[in-house]
Amino acid sequence: MKKLYSNRAKPSSELKDYIDAYWEVENQTDKSIEIPIVPDGCIDIISKNGEIFLVGLMEIASVKTIEPNDHYIGIRFKPSAVSLLFEENMSVFNDKMVDFKTIEPLLYAKLYEVFSNDNALFDKLGILFEGYFRGQRLDKRVDLAIEEIELHSGNISIEQLCQKVELSQKQLGRLFVAKVGLTPKKFARVIRFYHTHRYLTQEGLSDLCPKMIACGDVTFMLQRTDNYSEDVGVSVGELGATATLYIEVEDVDALYESVKNSVDIIKEIDTTWYGQREFYVRDCNGYILAFATMQQQG
Repeated sequence: MKKLYSNRAKPSSELKDYIDAYWEVENQTDKSIEIPIVPDGCIDIISKNGEIFLVGLMEIASVKTIEPNDHYIGIRFKPSAVSLLFEENMSVFNDKMVDFKTIEPLLYAKLYEVFSNDNALFDKLGILFEGYFRGQRLDKRVDLAIEEIELHSGNISIEQLCQKVELSQKQLGRLFVAKVGLTPKKFARVIRFYHTHRYLTQEGLSDLCPKMIACGDVTFMLQRTDNYSEDVGVSVGELGATATLYIEVEDVDALYESVKNSVDIIKEIDTTWYGQREFYVRDCNGYILAFATMQQQG
């Protein structure tokens, strides 16, 4: 029986700091198949039916339609590793799929030759990139910051990161945008979403990709009404609008203490399972406002 074929392989020990995995997906059925694409903080080089693209770091989850006979082969790079392959600010590729021959023609030609022959494909890709990365070193400060963000599943403050790498917020932000594609704060947000999605998928709630949409610094989250009522303690019929405003602040405890006796608090301050410390109020027009700060970890 034909199916959606997938394959994944780890890189050699020489490439483990640069490449996360090689992967392959092929739709061997006669029907279109939709698969979720979840931001994971990585950049990929992909061969799609013989064409080669760079897929930049994603901030927005999506659903990808794999048509019959579509064949994808990819190299998923560790955050910041692609910046060693060519001189370009990584932020220009965010949420984009770019024809690779317009970026690095020489590497494109070598990749095209490898992708044209399926025999021992992952081994040949390993040999190719061992040559490219040999003698190259990732920026230790960026690499350490990435390691800390991933270690804490994105639940770490920028102040803690800067102390760890001994850089100012401005210095670390500039390095991150150039070598990763996002500021440390936005990258941590991607990693938080990735780990939250993985946790909920393990719990059997896998259909989440189309329910979070980002636009700049604003994220829209679509939530089932029964889950919302359970989380907040207010039925949807009691809302002053069909939306709740969720606002991140620097010190949610201080804000709570300053307003608790003068506003209608509908959910007392508490820390969620994913590390947000938050409380909810109802304003004079019936709108629900949530205020939150990511809990710092020691």
